[in-house]
Amino acid sequence: MESSSITLKTAASLLSVLAVVAILAVALPGVSAEETGEQHYDTDLGQKWSYTIQFVFTGSSAGVITWDFGDGSDPITDDARDGTSDHTIWNPVHTYSDEGVYYVTQTVTAAGNGSTDSAVFRIEIMGYPTVTLVYNNGQENRVIQMESGGSEAVAAERPEDPTRDGYAFTGWFTDDACTQAYDWSSVVKSPVTLYAGWTESAGDGSGSGETDWLAIGLIAAGIVIAAISLIAIATVGFLGALGTLIGIVVAIAGALRFMGVF
Repeated sequence: MESSSITLKTAASLLSVLAVVAILAVALPGVSAEETGEQHYDTDLGQKWSYTIQFVFTGSSAGVITWDFGDGSDPITDDARDGTSDHTIWNPVHTYSDEGVYYVTQTVTAAGNGSTDSAVFRIEIMGYPTVTLVYNNGQENRVIQMESGGSEAVAAERPEDPTRDGYAFTGWFTDDACTQAYDWSSVVKSPVTLYAGWTESAGDGSGSGETDWLAIGLIAAGIVIAAISLIAIATVGFLGALGTLIGIVVAIAGALRFMGVF
């Protein structure tokens, strides 16, 4: 079950859900419909990168609780005034079928005097997170859609290393300057954008995709010069040996160029 947990903390002597709002309002103040142009809510629970959410009620004086999850599903209610309670209703797990903004209404009735109050919580269901790969090699970016989120989030599967003519791949990074390496064992609980790092290759004869004819010519010329000079050693002596040496040097120069040394 992929879930994100939301704790709705209440005062120790809860008489109404308004106490819940009062505590959460320190970090998440209530917003009026006039300010946003949308439905009124008391507390914004923010964005959740999962479809399944667990709500946790921690009050101590409420006798009855009702949850309406705002997606058209039937509200759930539990009456604990008889001394028994259903924790799956007091701390419900609810799965939304679609992404979107929902308004969750929690209503409690005090066990003592029977007073009832409600609070509305805004929550935005974002679905499961994604991993975006920015190749930086002219290739179209790729998006990996994760299949889970929340408490059941898993690590993304590392893709095959990309290629780029004339460059060596140095890994995946979380910043576009490619200074912070990404840990592929990290679970993905929110969207991640990764950038491919590259360093210019010294060259190995295959990076550019073009044939280095000068290198090949030097190698061939060196071999020919060396071969002819070897034959001439018997008759020319020193000059033949010198020619052989020159041929070898030329061939080596061609090989070094072919390997990208210069």
